[in-house]
Amino acid sequence: DGSGIEGMIGSSAVLYKEGRRVSSLRMQIGKETEHEVFEGESVGPTLGLELLKKERSVSTVSLWIDNTAAISATGSTVSGPAHYLMDHFHSLLVQVKQRHPDLELKVGWVPGHEGVEGNEAADEEAKEAALRGSSPTRLLPHTLQKSLPKSCSAARK
Repeated sequence: DGSGIEGMIGSSAVLYKEGRRVSSLRMQIGKETEHEVFEGESVGPTLGLELLKKERSVSTVSLWIDNTAAISATGSTVSGPAHYLMDHFHSLLVQVKQRHPDLELKVGWVPGHEGVEGNEAADEEAKEAALRGSSPTRLLPHTLQKSLPKSCSAARK
């Protein structure tokens, strides 16, 4: 999930296994004047893949996202706003599939702010990321361990 709060943008992913929360990752994207919430929404799926990469045995996974543009971008290689973030997603997906060759990944929409447990947890973690910072850098995907470039569209606002 991605979130903007108090002038900052954050992103997160929360991993559930058999209905139980098992892990999460957070990333502080940066200031709202330099980044957009969509960047946070786009980083979330990559954080989710990083959580999967660390799991021992994975076969069927549902990746629930509350932003339809981010969902569309996970299945597209066509360039668009902040698409380099989806390039990170696709690169990491290749690595995850190498580690888990039987992986069946389903990406679906979940309504935001409707009381869905996993989505609410991800939203809270994204707010925490915006306000208090990222998970330890060594836990983040390699491609997200440095600051993201400033968004041209955020700068125009």
